Amino acid sequence: MEGETLQETSTSPSYICPVQNFEFRLQWVRPARSCGDKVFQEEEQNHLSLDLHPSLIAGLQFYFKPSELECTCRQCSGCQATAVRHFLTLPRVLLLHVKRFHHDGARLRKVTDAVSVPPWLSLASLIGEQGAAAGIDPLRSSYGDGDILSGAKPSANMAAVDHLDSAGDRDRGLQEVHGKDHSNQSTYRLSGMVSHLGESINTGHYVSDVAGEDGAGWLTLSDARVTPAETPVLRTREKTAYIGAEEGSHVPLAQNQEPSGAERD
Repeated sequence: MEGETLQETSTSPSYICPVQNFEFRLQWVRPARSCGDKVFQEEEQNHLSLDLHPSLIAGLQFYFKPSELECTCRQCSGCQATAVRHFLTLPRVLLLHVKRFHHDGARLRKVTDAVSVPPWLSLASLIGEQGAAAGIDPLRSSYGDGDILSGAKPSANMAAVDHLDSAGDRDRGLQEVHGKDHSNQSTYRLSGMVSHLGESINTGHYVSDVAGEDGAGWLTLSDARVTPAETPVLRTREKTAYIGAEEGSHVPLAQNQEPSGAERD
């Protein structure tokens, strides 16, 4: 019996934590303003927490905005530096948390300002040189009447994904993507949102909205109830969504699988 138990254990597939799908690495680059000497620092993350801005793109831009620091350079003893943060690796699914609850004295106050969320997002401008060297390809996209995403035209079902156009975001480095080029590693599709319906942190209800395959409609999950989502879902949730799941296509999902027949035997 003991030998059989050991054999069954050895042939069972190893457990894969699903959190691996959310994990990525960021890199800080801190060049001294006086001599240019660079200090590098890496950090592991499984989500990004963004300050509330009129659009998700603006929140990401603010998160990755260069910051001025006072520090002593190891080479020239200068005291000024500019810190820049960027992606060193990209996750399979990028979780974006919008800070809708702010401290107001000793209390938490819910902020219901609208946040525009694009159905497609390019992170190309947020990838550092080392990330690009490791095989993360920057995205080249245009917003004219010609080709979009290296020849990929916007598909007919984009309307079902609730495209929200923001002309002000077009001219910025972080872009909303018109179309679908799944071969590009820095392109992400909004696949789900979590919303808080209620006036304060002490009252209300949490619901999730999940996109169908290839943008074929949305479903709302409220406890055990699943119903077609109210459309347009991205506008419906502008004032309530606080967690978004952006799904990429550059690596397969890490998941646990049942052992094959040979392994079970």
